[in-house]
Amino acid sequence: MKKSTNDNIFRNILDHVLRMSENPGQFTEQLLQQIHSLLGARIVVVALKTKNNEINIFSVFPAERKIWANQNAIKKLAAQSHSSKEIQLIENKTSNKATSLLLRSIGVEKVISIPLIVSSKVEGSIVMFDIIGKYRPDELLNILEELSEMFAQTIRNASLYNNLESKVEISTIEFKKQNEEVAVQESNDNSGNKFLVGIINDTTDSNEADEALKKSEEKFRSLVTNLPVGIFRSTLEGKVLSVNPAMVHIYGYDSEEELLNVPAHKYYTEKSPREKMLSILIKKGKLLNYETLENKKDGSLIWVSVNYKLIHNNDSKTDYIDGVVIDITSRKQAEELLHKSEANYQNLVEVMPDGVYKSTDEGVFIDVNTAMVNMMGYANKEEFMAIDIKTELYFDIEDRESVTLQEDLKEMRVFRMKKKDGSEIWVEDHGWLTVDTDTQKVFREGIIRDVTERKRFEETQKIILEISQFADQKISLVSFLTFVHKKVETMIRSNNFYVALYDKDSDTYTFPYHKDEIDNYEYDRTYNLKNGYTDYVRRTGNRKLITVDLKSEIYKKDKVIGYGEVPSVWLGVPLRLEPESEAIGVISIQDYQNLDAYSELEMASLEIIANNIGKFIQQVSYFNDHKRAKEKAEESDRLKSAFLSNMSHEIRTPMNGILGFSSLLKQTGLTGQTKDTYLKIIEKSGARMLSTINDIIDISKVESGQMKISISEVEINEQIENLHAFFNPEAIKKNIQLSYITGLKRHESIIKTDLDKVYSILTNLIKNAIKYSHEGKIEFGYKIVNFESESFLEFFVKDTGIGIPANRQSAVFERFVQSDIEDKHVYEGSGLGLTISKAYIEMLGGNIWMESQEGIGSQFYFTIPYIQSEEAVPKSKFVKTESTTVPQKMKLKVLIAEDDEFSNTHLSILLKDISKEILHCNNGKEVISVCIDNPDIDLILMDIKMPIMDGYEATRQIRGFNKDIIIIAQTAYALIGDREKALEAGCNDYITKPIDKMELYNKVSNLFI
Repeated sequence: MKKSTNDNIFRNILDHVLRMSENPGQFTEQLLQQIHSLLGARIVVVALKTKNNEINIFSVFPAERKIWANQNAIKKLAAQSHSSKEIQLIENKTSNKATSLLLRSIGVEKVISIPLIVSSKVEGSIVMFDIIGKYRPDELLNILEELSEMFAQTIRNASLYNNLESKVEISTIEFKKQNEEVAVQESNDNSGNKFLVGIINDTTDSNEADEALKKSEEKFRSLVTNLPVGIFRSTLEGKVLSVNPAMVHIYGYDSEEELLNVPAHKYYTEKSPREKMLSILIKKGKLLNYETLENKKDGSLIWVSVNYKLIHNNDSKTDYIDGVVIDITSRKQAEELLHKSEANYQNLVEVMPDGVYKSTDEGVFIDVNTAMVNMMGYANKEEFMAIDIKTELYFDIEDRESVTLQEDLKEMRVFRMKKKDGSEIWVEDHGWLTVDTDTQKVFREGIIRDVTERKRFEETQKIILEISQFADQKISLVSFLTFVHKKVETMIRSNNFYVALYDKDSDTYTFPYHKDEIDNYEYDRTYNLKNGYTDYVRRTGNRKLITVDLKSEIYKKDKVIGYGEVPSVWLGVPLRLEPESEAIGVISIQDYQNLDAYSELEMASLEIIANNIGKFIQQVSYFNDHKRAKEKAEESDRLKSAFLSNMSHEIRTPMNGILGFSSLLKQTGLTGQTKDTYLKIIEKSGARMLSTINDIIDISKVESGQMKISISEVEINEQIENLHAFFNPEAIKKNIQLSYITGLKRHESIIKTDLDKVYSILTNLIKNAIKYSHEGKIEFGYKIVNFESESFLEFFVKDTGIGIPANRQSAVFERFVQSDIEDKHVYEGSGLGLTISKAYIEMLGGNIWMESQEGIGSQFYFTIPYIQSEEAVPKSKFVKTESTTVPQKMKLKVLIAEDDEFSNTHLSILLKDISKEILHCNNGKEVISVCIDNPDIDLILMDIKMPIMDGYEATRQIRGFNKDIIIIAQTAYALIGDREKALEAGCNDYITKPIDKMELYNKVSNLFI
């Protein structure tokens, strides 16, 4: 580059500097500002040697001087620059390790060092940080080489003048008449150079003395006139007595005369009153380096640094103020800019969403921002900064120690950190080390970002991949869901986890997988969860996090309740075959203790898994359905064979008794007692066979959906008492103590339910308890229980019988299966009683379950809704009791409508004692015709199932012309609901086949008496 170009650059620099400042302090600041602006250095620092060869920071742009004076790294770099008389380019990537570490510790990549040489000695240096200008480094070095000497001289002079007030004291020399003296003041500049300021009086020659004094005064006057700092004298009252040109220039006046006419108090502002400064001055005698805001002539404000001294004039007894004024407006503006910059930086750090920290290497925080505090779950900075980083913030201390001195001292890592509540958070730590080069103390700084959501998403995707690979194997649905649960547990606390699948046809749920600390749902058993949390999530198709506060809200709004033991927090997400398809079920996790166990993050992760495993569940279920269908078919064949075998046994055994002992009755010579014994065996065998047939018919109606509910008012206490009265004789025969408990007062026990079904359920359970107990005791009864907002009656039957083996307990409610069906000591019975009872209970809106221990006994429980009746007279289920009383004085005209010959004959025999005439018909049409021809008929025994026209239709037509005739329906159906149908058709009562003589007499008596 040509020299003329360099000269132009330098002249440009000096032109800016000289135009903008006339005092040394400002001159230096403006010089550095121009170097910064024109040569392209981000930061410019001037460092000078002291007489003790130490390094001091003289001036910095644009940073505050006091801040950089504490930067040991900069002093080290400046000291390194002083070791050479050459301009140096120091770069991070090419320097030695020590220098590179210094550069990194202050966050710069390269610097240029310019030696300040005075009299062939390096007295200091200018250090330019991060060159960002338009010149290449080699061009810049060429420019600076030519300008370094001028920089050195300029800065040296600036240093001298800037320290003039503290280095030079002007003394008034009083000539002593009898001594010849030289009044001299010795002083030093910053570089250790000595100089003399004084007044010489030569007493040997008066003229020479006068001349010397004159010259000294001229030098002093010249010095005061040309100094770029304001110098003045004023009275305490504010009368300005003298000023120098610099003072006039600083305050913007046109001449010294103009300024002398302005009272001193005009300079001062309300924020910096003159009275305050005077009080300090009078008290201490001087005012040093006092910074204040003052007025210029044009009304603008300037910052000045003043040094005042109170002068006592002993002659006139008038006190004066002598002072030096330095314009520091540029520095103050730079400080203000720096302050704003630092404030903006602090504000930026505080509003950052990422955490920012600085700590000691030992594990103590120095500073953190608010985001860091919130991220880790603490209440405030003070609480967070008080923790021990090594023990309270990291799950694994190696995560912190892994931040090591790499080549660039920076590294990005992802690891877990511990929040205040002990939960984990995944963070991305962009951390680095800073080193104090004097003390070698290491600090850790960095920016932390919460990447838990990102990490969770990555883990979720990995889990989905593993699940998809596992699903390709030939596995059961339980195995598949067990695998899913284990994978979910790796990222979400899920001790209590279940999958519920919905069946649209039955509006029920099954639990192919269920793990819970408290509740237990059986595998593949159907459950009615209507308006429960699971059903709510499935119906709405929306994920839900149900907390304590939300429970009451969703109940009030949607009547949603929890089933089973209600957890502290419940989280459920819909399970779909495709992301936008209708939910086929629900995946749920729950916690019974920790209210804050789950958040939106866990819910979102579980939903992603649910959206992706639905198709795998379908795939696994398809395979399992085929496998289950095969197993079910095989089991069905086995059960069918077992059932048919059992039915054959249950029918042939009593039939053998009936036919066998009927044959024996034909023998001659039988005694009356023997005949009675045979007849009782025949009766008992008939009753056993009838019970088996009734069970078969009932289960057939249940499975075909023909079984209906018939609600009436029932007094439960009365039914309990009747059952006890009926079964107690049989229990006594087996040395069994039979007792009962009622949970309500009699009027409270009147409820709305199906009497026949409740009675049938209890009868089945009590009969089984007696059957499977050889002695001991049986207790049955009920109590009232509340679940959410509903009340139920919970019935129980407890025995001390043989119990049920654990491996057979799940089968006791299955169709056609006795718990001991494979045992060689099979108890008589069809094995359908519990299956029918379970069906009845579920139809009534309840549940049935059991507890049993082999050899100790069994306890069966079932519930039905407690719907209290307002009616005072309930229906009763009377227990059939034997009676030997025959109705007297009854000579009835009876019509027997029966198509079966033997039944017709049997009825004729039963009715002969109460009849005067018996008519017979074998179809409904005949019955109607006979009734029209015989209006005096008293009683019709109407068979329901007859050819041509059945009994129901015949009854309806008879009621069209005869409403008074008594009609008793008689049928072999004997099914629940048949009685109601008969009464609805117009019959007065109902009796089932085989017809019992005493029961028939009782009904006739009730209808005619």
